[in-house]
Amino acid sequence: MESESPDYEVSFSGDTCEILSPKGLTLWRKEKMCGNVVIEYDACVVDEGKPGDRLSDLNCFWMASDPQAKNIWQRMDWRKGEFLKCYSLQLYYLGYGGNYNSTTRFRRYDGNQAGVTDAAQRPGILKEYTDKEHLLVPNKWYHVKLVNKGDRVQYYIDGKRLVDYCDPNPLREGWFGFRTTLSRTRIANFRYICREDKDTACLHWVGEVPSQACGVSFGVPFRKGEVQPDMPLLLQDADGKVIASDSWTAAYWPDGSVKWAGMAAVVPGGTTSLQVVPKRKSHESPELSALTVEEIPSGWKVSTGVITAYVPRSGSCVIDSLLYGKTKVGGAADLIASVQDKPSGEGLSESHVTHFSSRLQRVSVERTGKVRATLKLEGVHQSAGREWLPFVLRLYFYAGSEQVRMVHSFVFDGEQDKDFIRSIGVRFRVPMREALYNRHVAFACAEGGVWSEPVQPLVGRRVLTLEFM
Repeated sequence: MESESPDYEVSFSGDTCEILSPKGLTLWRKEKMCGNVVIEYDACVVDEGKPGDRLSDLNCFWMASDPQAKNIWQRMDWRKGEFLKCYSLQLYYLGYGGNYNSTTRFRRYDGNQAGVTDAAQRPGILKEYTDKEHLLVPNKWYHVKLVNKGDRVQYYIDGKRLVDYCDPNPLREGWFGFRTTLSRTRIANFRYICREDKDTACLHWVGEVPSQACGVSFGVPFRKGEVQPDMPLLLQDADGKVIASDSWTAAYWPDGSVKWAGMAAVVPGGTTSLQVVPKRKSHESPELSALTVEEIPSGWKVSTGVITAYVPRSGSCVIDSLLYGKTKVGGAADLIASVQDKPSGEGLSESHVTHFSSRLQRVSVERTGKVRATLKLEGVHQSAGREWLPFVLRLYFYAGSEQVRMVHSFVFDGEQDKDFIRSIGVRFRVPMREALYNRHVAFACAEGGVWSEPVQPLVGRRVLTLEFM
């Protein structure tokens, strides 16, 4: 307890603390908090007409430390609960206005003791509210939540976020202090969580969470000096379970530390969030289906443990065949395009359409790891007498996955007044093994459904009727 007046009173009833403060007072938590911190509590400024009751500010300090001392207590006798002397501390401060103070403000104190006596040396206001909606109401319980996560600092009251500050030099550790003056205040349900934040990056899906396992590739940024190139990274779910992944460095800071890391993984269905953490000896490596990339005379053979793809090194096809287990499910695949010499539209004369298919010029294994393999195919679209639309096609294969991700990039190098692309895509030859009545043609409908018919309808289809005698 740090108070300007010795006449303060602090009492407890269950988990509720009541503070009667005739002058400025800071009630410090004894635990030092560090890393990613979440602090929550309920607070009420009491005005029931009793001595000492007054609607006052609802203030708090967090991640507080004293640059001139080894802990927050060492110079407490010098500060004596005086608010101005708190400028000598490093901390985050939010004052929720009430009574004569008609503003709600957020600041970051930098520990410059000159600010105690010189107003020009004090830190500026980072966020401020001056409307009535952001002022206290007496005898009302408020729920306060403070979040420090990486370089983000957030303050919530009753679920509404008032502060979302990105700190270029975030405070990583310190103490929490509840600050009040000339009031009677109650605090209840105080709790906090600290999690190590070093080298940790939290991830979440953009859009809906996939219900099935899917292979993904993504990049993760890191602060300067946080991750070194020789530091292996792991991917964990919210329960701490390790998910098999590949990682590589995509960019460096000037000091040689990792600025941007690339990662690839097969994320189980229903996984809502992930985090990237440095690998430690205690982490167990998950079992993986064998991912292999084998060079063969005709090109490359890629196996994920579920599917096998044969990719040629030249020719018109980008995939020779695709097997699920030992069953062939896909034949030759090529890129196709069509171009017309006039734009489409009413009143225009008939246009001439030319069809093109792919021709490979170069195939290489761009990257291979334990989880993901990437093949890069380069070529052009060709027809009789013409080659154009140079393309790069990347095929991504993931260990234990039946999915193949295909990214097709091309450059338009034609004449804008003569070459109007009518269609572009990929074409697979699919082996037909089932009887005709078991082969279906399906069309996706505008309303989201699918219309489907067998190639050979069953002879027995008829309308059933009931006949009464």
